[in-house]
Amino acid sequence: MVACVKAWGVTSPKVIVAHGATTDNNATLFAQGYFDILTPLFSSGSWTDEEGAAPATTAGTWDPPTAETEFQQRLRRTQRPTRL
Repeated sequence: MVACVKAWGVTSPKVIVAHGATTDNNATLFAQGYFDILTPLFSSGSWTDEEGAAPATTAGTWDPPTAETEFQQRLRRTQRPTRL
């Protein structure tokens, strides 16, 4: 993601961080990995965590319909179109 943001010339990325289920060890491991990269970017102010979720926020129930609904709600709250 960092390489793509740089290649696209995005100077102040705004990120919505989606978390997996706390019961899914793979989600926990992925989160540790991406937060190792994202936390310094958020802390420096060069990237914005739209909801201040890094890294303490964890998900509750995590199934596809719930994930979709939660993401759509979070995206609407930002009210900023995102180019992906």
